[in-house]
Amino acid sequence: MCCCVRVLGNALVPNGRFETTSLFTVPKAQLLNWLTSSLSQAENDYYGTFNSLLSHPFPLSEYYQVAPQRVADSSDSTTIFVVKLREVPVLFVDVQTHVACDSDRVRKLVDEKMRNKLLDSARDNMLTPVLHGPSAFGTHFRVYEYTAEGRSLPPDHCTDTPPRDAWHLNILDPEGEARLKEVVGHINRWSPDFGH
Repeated sequence: MCCCVRVLGNALVPNGRFETTSLFTVPKAQLLNWLTSSLSQAENDYYGTFNSLLSHPFPLSEYYQVAPQRVADSSDSTTIFVVKLREVPVLFVDVQTHVACDSDRVRKLVDEKMRNKLLDSARDNMLTPVLHGPSAFGTHFRVYEYTAEGRSLPPDHCTDTPPRDAWHLNILDPEGEARLKEVVGHINRWSPDFGH
């Protein structure tokens, strides 16, 4: 039996099995890698953990695909994880290091990149009434949402640089986990109509 841990606040609690309602039940080694990565200044140190975490609620057996994609910005290139259902994007996740959040320039680039990615995808094809795009700096994140009905994309920082505290949710805290479960639940509620 694989020893697992479950995130409860900032404490790690041995679980001993995979059957749990937590979105973030992962093998102990992977979670410890996540916690170590949160101190890292290398963006790609987060990729394996995000790929593992996204593959749990969006399994291949349900016709989902988690695909990291390189995106070239004006000054560098980064990776966005795209979750697709039958080749149509249903979720975008941008990953940056926690220290990158200190840079006004990086926050503005991330904000523009997430908005452009969601708007471009919404123009092409939407399977759900809301297209979500979590943006993470280390374990801190915010969620962008494009609504088809209102054709809107709050939070609105199009002309300004988003403040550092816009990424106020933490994936390791109950509030952050609840927000991501809400996003996953929304996508999964619509997926039976399109996936099978």
